[in-house]
Amino acid sequence: MKIAYITPSLNKCGPNVVLSNTIDGFNNNNNIQCDIFYLKDTKDNIKFKASTYKITSLFELYKQMKNHDIIHSNGFIPDFIAFLFKVISFGRIKIITTVHNNVYHDLYYSKGLLFSVFFGSLWCLLFVFFDKRTFLSKCALKYYKFLNGNKKNIVVSNSIEQNKKVIDLKLRDKYNLPDDSILIGSCANITKRKGLDIIISNMKPYDNIYYIIIGDGIEKNNLINIVQDNNLKNKVFFVNFEPEPLDYICSFDFFMMPSRNEGFGLTILESLSVSTPVICSNLDVFQELYQGMVSFIDGDKFDLSLVLHTAMISKEVQLRCSSKRIKEEYSVDVMCNKLDRIYKSMIFIKYRD
Repeated sequence: MKIAYITPSLNKCGPNVVLSNTIDGFNNNNNIQCDIFYLKDTKDNIKFKASTYKITSLFELYKQMKNHDIIHSNGFIPDFIAFLFKVISFGRIKIITTVHNNVYHDLYYSKGLLFSVFFGSLWCLLFVFFDKRTFLSKCALKYYKFLNGNKKNIVVSNSIEQNKKVIDLKLRDKYNLPDDSILIGSCANITKRKGLDIIISNMKPYDNIYYIIIGDGIEKNNLINIVQDNNLKNKVFFVNFEPEPLDYICSFDFFMMPSRNEGFGLTILESLSVSTPVICSNLDVFQELYQGMVSFIDGDKFDLSLVLHTAMISKEVQLRCSSKRIKEEYSVDVMCNKLDRIYKSMIFIKYRD
């Protein structure tokens, strides 16, 4: 069975991290061969353990797709390419997509309302033509309820690679922080959707809480302005995009994820896997996926010191719970076994047709 994965780039981002885990999981399966096709080159590429091909011609790509049993796409343009090939082949090519985000909300926070309505609707229209659609949670099924009511929709949660080696960066020494300080941190593509401004707005100039933000994005300058306005220049530190952020994350006392909207929140699992407790917003998707594993904040206004104190009390129980559940629900083997069953069902239908 040959699977062609189409992705926008090989850049290190959540969907590609999961794709890399998928490839690693299937490398032990002699019945599955994985090839990756991508659209553009980027600076911080993941080194996939599979053959990778840059797309230079749709005509040449289509010829290559004839040698594959299934196309699995991630992202708008890859989804459009998969849809196009299905139409051209009169339905003979079997296609599956993974829906990583809440399309309308994601586009709204990054591109604005009109862009969200137009391209979000166009993207959702493409989903209709796929043979299978995998979603990351039951909440996503509710979000895309207009696609429900058939056997095309399947929940397949993301996975993480466990037991990664990490190094404590001694961040208190690096930033000359007090020994009794509480060090919190976030790692994200900095957009309004990620809600990092919420944490900054609830910090105080004279407490012992310090915040490190790793990443870049369209909202970064706005965050810097909020830090200056709140007199927090000596409390909040910005680190540029870091392709291997786990060394930072394992050095935090708490990882913060105050997102206003989220499809999955992969860095929550990554943080827990290196024994860094997590505090996140009280989104329905986080309640579904991570109840008992994390602490929640509710709303935009709260006592940050109290939130951290409460999380400190429950962190050992949560970390034990997360270790067990990551193995049972979010491991690479669990994800790949589900995908294997889906692919086999699609192959059966293909040759039956």
